[in-house]
Amino acid sequence: MCALHTQRNALQPIARLPPEVLSSIFHLVANTEQPYPRTRPYPPLYGSPGSLGWILLSHVCRSWRAVALRDTALWANSMCALPSATAEFLRRAHTAPLTIRHDFGRYRHKSRVLQAVLLALEHLPRTRELRIRANKRILERLADALHDKPAPALESLELALAADARIGFFYETVRLPTHLLTASPCLRRLVLENCRLPWDSELLRNLTHLEVRLVVFSVPDLMLPTTTQLLTVLARCPELQTLALIDSLPEVPDDTPLKPAPQPVHLSALTRLTLAGKPLACANLVQNLRFPSTATLELTCTGLGKLDELRTTVGPLLKPHTGVALRRLSMSATMSDIAVHAPRAHALFAPPSS
Repeated sequence: MCALHTQRNALQPIARLPPEVLSSIFHLVANTEQPYPRTRPYPPLYGSPGSLGWILLSHVCRSWRAVALRDTALWANSMCALPSATAEFLRRAHTAPLTIRHDFGRYRHKSRVLQAVLLALEHLPRTRELRIRANKRILERLADALHDKPAPALESLELALAADARIGFFYETVRLPTHLLTASPCLRRLVLENCRLPWDSELLRNLTHLEVRLVVFSVPDLMLPTTTQLLTVLARCPELQTLALIDSLPEVPDDTPLKPAPQPVHLSALTRLTLAGKPLACANLVQNLRFPSTATLELTCTGLGKLDELRTTVGPLLKPHTGVALRRLSMSATMSDIAVHAPRAHALFAPPSS
């Protein structure tokens, strides 16, 4: 009977597709239909029934299953999507580069999930992307596992400290070791959220995307870089295309005159600059950067007080970058009820009308 079904399926029009084309279709489905595990409800999370996602395609018929099993990248790109099946995913991925992505926030009991991720990290030398969102205890455990480990194939690293289901994290950050990873020459994308990586880390070089977000109630000064440290990092990333620093700019005391560094940092490849912080901190960085006027620029200046402060600190420094080619400038202020949005930035700095 199974043989008859196989012969009948072979006569269907879709069976004429070459395996390579069918495999490409599977990858397109996998981009939007990733599997995820079943989780039990616990406040404030409702739980999930789970889904096999794109894996259901391998249940359609024998030929589709054979195509899916031969495509090692399918399994490698979904590593840890189903924690209990991580060992089987590793077996089916063979030696393909791995993509490890996981959010621990959906689980109440995390020990088994942690063991699955640690199992996948045993294959760190062939991991291409690592993206983890977890609480402080989990991130510290994973940081220990990554300490002084080579990652020659790693291209993208994202670590985020997220709120647990019922635990606040407004005062929490995770301190990452200086030698978090070693020998990672391919790393080009680094995203850190509420994670403190020493600013002299070897990971902070040759990047094309750098994003540091400190989303906490109060940011201690010791977590922030000095101006020299930050400029040194940026100088080591001459091909930087995207830079986002959210509440992670060097602290500049109020009423301190801005003094440019001896040598500005040229970021000729920059396409997007996103800064959030006090006006003096934003101005301090902008005055030491040189980037194309075609870059998208977004500033969120907090604690502005009067609009004149914006005009006298940030405004003059942005004038070289506020030609008609500037695509977007967005400025807002919290607590002071000031929000300015201008399609053309140079209009923002015109003298006030009488």
